Amino acid sequence: MSSPKRGTATASLRGRDGEELTVIVPAVLQGEQLLISADNLSTLRATMHAAGVEDAELEFSELEV
Repeated sequence: MSSPKRGTATASLRGRDGEELTVIVPAVLQGEQLLISADNLSTLRATMHAAGVEDAELEFSELEV
């Protein structure tokens, strides 16, 4: 099993008004699973809701050490 990789999850969103938003939250990639803390997941969900976005793809970027 590979060791967890720390980084960020980025969601590029387009709001219902057409405005583009980018939300970046800390994340950990463990194998195929992307882990985001409850607080950061709440931030992401609140931003999506405010923008009128129902779902989004997240892109993981590993932090360089």
